[in-house]
Amino acid sequence: MVCGKCQHGIYRTFMSPCHMRMFQCNNNDEKLELMSRYPCVLSAPYSHPVNEQVSEPNDVDDIQRFIYCREAYELGSKTIIDPRCSDFDMGKYFVEDQN
Repeated sequence: MVCGKCQHGIYRTFMSPCHMRMFQCNNNDEKLELMSRYPCVLSAPYSHPVNEQVSEPNDVDDIQRFIYCREAYELGSKTIIDPRCSDFDMGKYFVEDQN
């Protein structure tokens, strides 16, 4: 985290110098000066508001998907409508008791 000071004497904490530059690009009237490579005292980190979910193309969490589909399977819902479990092979992880 870094500490930046604007022309009004207000100190702001940013997650990184990159976040500080993004803030400066979005607010042309603000003049920021890097004060410290540590967070400012009594200042919460400024984070850029995100209007939509940020995800990468390969951002699929197989562990979370397994846990979710396993819970749905254990609840007896063998016909799962959720698209996360549509191509998930539960037989690979669960073996029906033959007794």
